[in-house]
Amino acid sequence: MSIEQVTAIVKTLERPRSLQKLIHSIRCYYPQMTVLVGDDSSSTCQVPDIECLRLPTDCGASAGRNRLLEHVKTPYFLQLDDDFCFTDHTQIEVLVDLLLREEIDLAAGEVINCKRHLGLFTKRRRSRFHGVMTLEQRHLTIERRYRAERNAFGLCDIVPQFFVARLDKVLSMGGWDEELKTQEHEEFFVRAQRQGLRVAHVPAVTVEHWQTRPPHYAAFRDRCFLPRAAEKMGIDAWTHLDGQQRDFRTA
Repeated sequence: MSIEQVTAIVKTLERPRSLQKLIHSIRCYYPQMTVLVGDDSSSTCQVPDIECLRLPTDCGASAGRNRLLEHVKTPYFLQLDDDFCFTDHTQIEVLVDLLLREEIDLAAGEVINCKRHLGLFTKRRRSRFHGVMTLEQRHLTIERRYRAERNAFGLCDIVPQFFVARLDKVLSMGGWDEELKTQEHEEFFVRAQRQGLRVAHVPAVTVEHWQTRPPHYAAFRDRCFLPRAAEKMGIDAWTHLDGQQRDFRTA
């Protein structure tokens, strides 16, 4: 399958250097891939040869991604955060092939969290953000495991924000909830599960995550939307992948 059937979407906010690093890495490995950037920063970042959609300031991650989906003209899209970076192991064609070969609706890779120490060496750690979700008595439990395992992937319910998905399937579930400017991740995948989307995780396909928190970015990112997300999911509490519990009735 041609990579030209995939459009990468990137919602960015106040991190121009991170965005430029990501775009450079995409062009190194996939020079022909269509990339759409949605920017709701106070001033738009200029990236050569990239279509950049100017968004209302602070419209949020969910609204920004939905606006980007409206401009996607390919049957599949690749969801990326603006602080990712491609490497030799970021094999997008493997994820796309899985959508076709196994009738999967959304196929994700693994995110490698990277942090440089003393400017001398880089520590890399797998996020392992995949799992199975169960809801009982308004308590959501997310366990780090697969529902079923195949040779190179596992079926699960929630995966990182690094995935290829069928555009029509994500549009049919309403995309992202625009009331959630941040902390929209769990709510998105709860709805995907309820809509019956088949989700896969491929640990061999990876992308690096170089998180940065410039002052302007942190002021937007540190707001709490989790209680509202919990209300939308119809839950009072959750137990997350790391075993941490949270009761939203006391939030």
